[in-house]
Amino acid sequence: MNKTNMGNMEKTVRILYKEGQDRLAEAGIHDAVFDARALMSFAVDIPFRDIPLHYQDAVSDDQALRYDDLIGRRIRKEPLQYITGEQEFMGLSFHVDSRVLIPRLDTEILCEEALEYINGRIEAESEYVSGRPERHLRVLDLCCGSGALGLSIAALSDKETDVVLSDISRDALDVAAENAERLGVSDKVTFVKSDLFEDIQGDFDLIVCNPPYIRSDVILTLDEEVRGHEPVLALDGGSDGLDVYRRIAEETPGYLKPQGRLMMETGFDQGEDLKGLLEAHFKDVRIKKDLAGLDRVISAVRRTEQ
Repeated sequence: MNKTNMGNMEKTVRILYKEGQDRLAEAGIHDAVFDARALMSFAVDIPFRDIPLHYQDAVSDDQALRYDDLIGRRIRKEPLQYITGEQEFMGLSFHVDSRVLIPRLDTEILCEEALEYINGRIEAESEYVSGRPERHLRVLDLCCGSGALGLSIAALSDKETDVVLSDISRDALDVAAENAERLGVSDKVTFVKSDLFEDIQGDFDLIVCNPPYIRSDVILTLDEEVRGHEPVLALDGGSDGLDVYRRIAEETPGYLKPQGRLMMETGFDQGEDLKGLLEAHFKDVRIKKDLAGLDRVISAVRRTEQ
């Protein structure tokens, strides 16, 4: 972009950015300043952090129209991540759109737990020689959505892993496959369309899952950005939010190796109920809380007698 001259009538990055902030604030968008800047960055192809350095740059008519359209979409409560097509998770950039849930920061707690388990367990196993496994560690990401969990594990694990990502939604798997290419881990992962374990083959050292767990009667009370745009299939956990968890609790032991581990995200008030479901089939059931002290991750080990 060219620098605007004093006295001309061209709009600059600064002027449009301020107009965008005002429009979003008037529409009740919570973080109007951040969103206006992110959309400006997207509209004029300038890194977010560099926007202030380009305040005096002139904006072309096409760019101004694009920014106006983006602001309008945000005013209509379309999530920022769907507009830009991008969300960061575990320091990695994921493509997201309305076919998948937007990965949340809270889910990073589950991913971090999984990575710590993978790396620490392999180092402690006696069957590994000179620190190198005789076999790959097999990981399953159930209800994978955008692939945030499974692909982050494939990209960030210090150890050799084979990751299977499964979802009932073909659209979600298409997004996950695109993200695998984006992250350069396509050779480490495979994709399976499956209703939970229906079409899953073999057994795994670790199964991770962020299933639908919101109660059906709560869906309509969610913020419009969520209930109006994100896929309900990935949100609705039934009348008590535990429908998918019940199936996982019953079916997972048949797909875990002896001493294999299950790790799942849980709703903030579901930990104890879920612990009761898992203890019938697992041992060492543990709940990890987030920084706010709320239930966030539950893990369990397959009983050796099963």
